[in-house]
Amino acid sequence: MKLVLTSALFGALFLVSGCGTQCESISRQYNACPIGKRFIQIDTENFCGQVDAFNARAAAAGQQCTPLWTAHLACWQQHISSICDTNFADCDDSAIAWQDCVRTYCEAVPADKYEPECQGGEFLDDPLSLPSPFQSGF
Repeated sequence: MKLVLTSALFGALFLVSGCGTQCESISRQYNACPIGKRFIQIDTENFCGQVDAFNARAAAAGQQCTPLWTAHLACWQQHISSICDTNFADCDDSAIAWQDCVRTYCEAVPADKYEPECQGGEFLDDPLSLPSPFQSGF
């Protein structure tokens, strides 16, 4: 009983403290960059939720993209002081690995199935519409 109460207390403190996911934390720090140091303004909750939902759908279909997204976020967590540096490219490989996983999933989606993240993006001449904004040259 004591363990349950302690766990509930820590859970409540976590929610009240305003902490979010690793994606949300990185996204908020990215959004705090001056306009000339970032390419877009990220709708943090929507974007991170879309990525999580996409990764879950891909996993259900047998495509494991979550570990690659987690590795990309871990790279940025290690280099968070460079989040506003548009020339910083050390996390590009992890972004490309995740995007390749997304692309592989999208290419396997049957033509009669609607997959919102595989319908083409505003910034890309490619079927991928869910790129990582945290990379150089985006």
